[in-house]
Amino acid sequence: MNTEERMRKTAEELIRHNLKNGRRYLAEKKAVYSPVYLWALALGFWVVMNGVSLVFTRHFSDLWSNVIAGGIFGVLAWFEIKNKRDAATQRRRAGELLKKHEELCAELDRLNRAEDGPNIAPWWNAMPLGGADFVVEECLELAPFTRTYINEEGEERINHGGPDREITGAELFALCEDPEYRFMVNNGVEADKTYRMAELVISKQTQDVVQNTRTKSADEVEQELAAFSAGLDAKERRRNDWEIGRAVTDDTRKLYGAIGDEEYSNRLTQRIGKEMSERERAYSNRTVVTDSYVENEFWYTPVGMTLLDEQNNYVAHVLYKTPRGAEIYCVPKGGAVRRTYTLTPLHHEDASHIIHQMWRAFTFGDIDPITPKAENFTDREWAYWVYAFYYNKK
Repeated sequence: MNTEERMRKTAEELIRHNLKNGRRYLAEKKAVYSPVYLWALALGFWVVMNGVSLVFTRHFSDLWSNVIAGGIFGVLAWFEIKNKRDAATQRRRAGELLKKHEELCAELDRLNRAEDGPNIAPWWNAMPLGGADFVVEECLELAPFTRTYINEEGEERINHGGPDREITGAELFALCEDPEYRFMVNNGVEADKTYRMAELVISKQTQDVVQNTRTKSADEVEQELAAFSAGLDAKERRRNDWEIGRAVTDDTRKLYGAIGDEEYSNRLTQRIGKEMSERERAYSNRTVVTDSYVENEFWYTPVGMTLLDEQNNYVAHVLYKTPRGAEIYCVPKGGAVRRTYTLTPLHHEDASHIIHQMWRAFTFGDIDPITPKAENFTDREWAYWVYAFYYNKK
């Protein structure tokens, strides 16, 4: 087996190792032992139990009490020791996985620099263990360049269609001479053929409950406060009916002379306090919900373009070099587009995040992991690109 064949085999082993163990490594390296100390409480109870018994009876507690307390202490201590060992074991396993990763990378470096080695860009050093296993809420998909359309009722609706433009191969080649565009995949585009074209977007959909509100007028607030006072009057009538057999307010009961000055003063003070608190609350929160509804938000972040042939095969992926902001379309459930806005573009060092999502969105053929890096790729992008071809083989 020559150097290139050994390098190819080692590269494939590294990729399989990382795809299989990356997520496990990220989880296990963070394993932390958090002591609970329940065993200490059990031990303390055991000591106190026997100490009290010695003080009052000059004997230890009975055998069964000691067996039960000792058993509880033993079980809790065992769980504490087990949790500590489990955390240590997970961190050790993470270290072993990382060591294997580093050994394979070191072997690739050695073979690559060998006299008969291919001497390619070391993409394996640009992909850390676990770097290929991050979870994203968005997905990469095709979308029409025209995001919305107007239906027969004059409503603006989301356009969920596919490719909505056409372009010839020659026009695409001319377009990609512009530094704004960058070929990622050219799977046999022919200059004299016409292809359907869609925009490549990172998309997601969220849902929220939207509320319409208004501010209550001062007259409305005063009416609510009057109703609150009437409610206090009703409570006083019920209480006085139970106490003296007359359904009257405290003020009326005072006129009858059926309540002492101190008791009346206490009740009046409590009532005034309740009314003042209610007045402060009512005027500090004058917002009222008039209606609410479920609203969907459709997010589209344009990242490039995709060409398809007559058989719906992907023949080209072109990426935008300048990042573009997410377009957000707010659509009430079952309704028309209510509003749209665009966020400020996020800055990314390269297109690795897009390539990573291409693993899920598109089917790739095969690639030789010791192929020289394409000119328009960074080292990190090329690492993700090589991994992409092995994603479904893990």
